[in-house]
Amino acid sequence: KYPISHHPEKIAAYRLHTENMSNNIPIMLATALEVLERQQNGLKNISEKNAYKRGISLRKEYFCGQYYEHLFIRKFSITKEDLSTFLKFPPQTHAKQLMKYFIKKNMPFFGRWLQRWRYYKQNVPVPGQVQTADFTRLTPFSTAFGYDRGGPIDRYYIEGFLRQEAGCIKGRILEIGDNEYTLLYGGNRVTQSDILHVDEKNPKATFIGDLSHAPQVPDNTFDCIVLTQTLHLIYDFQGALRTCHRILKPGGTLLLTVPGITPIDHGEWKETWYWSFTDKALHRLMAESFPGSQTEIHSFGNVFAATAFLYGMGLPEVSREKLDHNDPQFQVINTVKAVKAIAP
Repeated sequence: KYPISHHPEKIAAYRLHTENMSNNIPIMLATALEVLERQQNGLKNISEKNAYKRGISLRKEYFCGQYYEHLFIRKFSITKEDLSTFLKFPPQTHAKQLMKYFIKKNMPFFGRWLQRWRYYKQNVPVPGQVQTADFTRLTPFSTAFGYDRGGPIDRYYIEGFLRQEAGCIKGRILEIGDNEYTLLYGGNRVTQSDILHVDEKNPKATFIGDLSHAPQVPDNTFDCIVLTQTLHLIYDFQGALRTCHRILKPGGTLLLTVPGITPIDHGEWKETWYWSFTDKALHRLMAESFPGSQTEIHSFGNVFAATAFLYGMGLPEVSREKLDHNDPQFQVINTVKAVKAIAP
């Protein structure tokens, strides 16, 4: 009859202890059903009556599941009191819970079997079992950068770079899209975390706009800018670098990562994936965009890491020893640390 509003914030905490009424599952089920049954006389049509029946069924399924969880803790030992409680639940509900219990108990076996079956149907090797012959295929193992196989290989280099330069992530920080890396590597050194996002619907963004043209962001504002895997999505990347220089405080630091050898996104970013960068290009770009600044540019990757990344292998499938070998002819990720010059 009435509109319903919802918000995602937590406004209360509920303490669980042995005397909670919620631990008495028969009483919880009986009172929940009693509340639902009060609505029965007000039902006006078939849709509402069906919803009522479904609600009754869902309550029984839920509390039956709670009861079986209670039995799991007792290693599925059944007392006389349990028998009377069992009668309160329909037979089909018991069947569902017993099946869940069986699967849960045997989850390691089922997990491995289901994983193998899923990859078999996709005609790709199971993570961790890639053979040399698998590289003769014409399609990758993953088109999602390896997220579905344990996480992207390039993140190893990106996050290693940020971990090494974490001391620069302090004071007021600007990150693009979200502030995950700011919080992860800046910690309590961060006094203010800002987010620049192109979409005004993003509720966490403190600035809205395109980094290549952002006059709304004031000059000399940030102690550090964390710009990871974004520059290649901006057509006017030189304008974006000029903006970074303008809005950094003198002595502020730009921490930049860009792709070198990489697949192109199949999803959200495929229409704006414009560029890849070499270390040589970055040296010239930073000289033009950050004149007089202290700049450090490094490349990460090798032929194996590049091949594994292109095929969509996950990070757990590749040894750290192979990832740490560096061959500048196969640049998977390039990084820049640029400290804005302080005017005399």
